[in-house]
Amino acid sequence: AGPALGRRTLVVAFVGVRVQLGVGQLGVEYLRTSQRRKNALLGAGGAAPLGARAYGRKALLFVGACAVPYLLQRTALEATYELTFRRYTYALTRELRLDAILGGAGGDALDAVAASDLTLEAHAANLQKSARRCYELASRKVFSLPKLMLLPGVVAAHPGAVAVVLPAFLALDGAKARGIAALTAAVERRRRAAATLRSTRSKVEAHDVADAAALRAADGVAFSEKQWAALSRAVEAEEARKTALETVRRYVRWLYWSDFLTPALEVVIAALLEGNLVDAAEVWV
Repeated sequence: AGPALGRRTLVVAFVGVRVQLGVGQLGVEYLRTSQRRKNALLGAGGAAPLGARAYGRKALLFVGACAVPYLLQRTALEATYELTFRRYTYALTRELRLDAILGGAGGDALDAVAASDLTLEAHAANLQKSARRCYELASRKVFSLPKLMLLPGVVAAHPGAVAVVLPAFLALDGAKARGIAALTAAVERRRRAAATLRSTRSKVEAHDVADAAALRAADGVAFSEKQWAALSRAVEAEEARKTALETVRRYVRWLYWSDFLTPALEVVIAALLEGNLVDAAEVWV
């Protein structure tokens, strides 16, 4: 990569850390304020439940003083980060086309692309997808840091409970991660197979269209029709397999959170509330 792309990488990393840390801290304060509002309706934390009018005033105050500022700030920060990343991916694919392919020594890269099962556009799309996945993964991790910084206080206040609960959570999460990793690997194999078939189909179609006169003269239209149909069926079959695997993966993740992890977290939260280790407003932070 050239020095310009290296500088862009540093810029997108710096902007990402600044934005996601800020958004994560905003999210912690937003969740606390939101939970206090919900607790006021139910009378959680020992207070009496609010009536409709009193709660309505509290809800309006929450919307005006918390929800709207949070919406505006998060939208502005996330839009800034997304625009910075989009410009980075454009530079990345431009580097691939102009420097890595056309700037290669003696045109070897052009020969490699010509011999590849994928078109240059498919290679550029795969590069963008890889960059997007890294971007999303890193963003989620940095966004979670402000919440993770609350954990040391809980550990210091009740180390015995953490020593009992943490291994169980790690074992449960590890089992889920292994299952998701296996499904992700299968999805990726299907995606690569579908991309290869799509590129092959595009090359065959472009070749046949360019040589349409010769194809008609040789009475090869019926053969091309069968070839196009076979490639289309193969692409559709791979896409269907990939979609099925992605659907299974999505529901495994959803069921894990809703039916396994959330009930376990509720048990831990109940114990923390019973021991006065957390405030009711921090339950879902």
